[in-house]
Amino acid sequence: MDRAYWEKTAGNYAADIFSVLGNDSRTRIAELISHLAAPQQVAADFGCGPGQIISLLSEHFSEIHACDWSPALLQEAAKKSAENSHVSFHEFDLSGEAPPPFAPVDLGLCINALIGPDVEERQRIWHTVTDLIAASGKLLLVVPSHESALFTSYRRLDWNLRAGLDGKDAETQSYESDENASAREQGVRPIDGVPTKHFLKEELEVQFRDLGFENLEFEKLPYPWTTEFDDPPEWMAEPNPWHWLVVASR
Repeated sequence: MDRAYWEKTAGNYAADIFSVLGNDSRTRIAELISHLAAPQQVAADFGCGPGQIISLLSEHFSEIHACDWSPALLQEAAKKSAENSHVSFHEFDLSGEAPPPFAPVDLGLCINALIGPDVEERQRIWHTVTDLIAASGKLLLVVPSHESALFTSYRRLDWNLRAGLDGKDAETQSYESDENASAREQGVRPIDGVPTKHFLKEELEVQFRDLGFENLEFEKLPYPWTTEFDDPPEWMAEPNPWHWLVVASR
């Protein structure tokens, strides 16, 4: 992902970037953090951004490492956590070659930090993040769902058909042009104009097991249709779009 793009989001992150935590209406992330925590354990937030989730971690862990590659976002996160002396902040590129600034942790959070369009960059991040999970630790991962993106395209088609468009026009207005077909097959689709990796459930299963994680718990993290469409019609109800939420342990 473009470092300059993330630097620009500092100070206006909530308005510019989709908030996983803010759209988690069931508060599942908070529940899982509480459930997975134990006294004297260490946690890490990989790609912490402006620190939206650090306050949740600080309630349950004795030591927290928050890392991001954006100095501006780290500064914003540090201001929010100024009273928490057990939180350390690290300017660290998860896709880079520099050694990690802390030892493996008991719980790692990786929320929408694995969404760049470049496959080699993503593989480096996969290895960095999973290498920083202790032998008995767990990783809580949240990523966009490829299945949900396909379902959203279907709902757009359904909406166009209900509005009276004929089949060909409805399809033309519902799906991206063929020039993007290769990227779509890889799960790279735009979110607010930014190419963003989306994952299949089975893709995540294979990736985790290749990296030595055998125990995987999947669930859908649903969002309202307003996250996908402006002013969606009332009939557009459940099932809702979702991200994949995975708890992985070795």
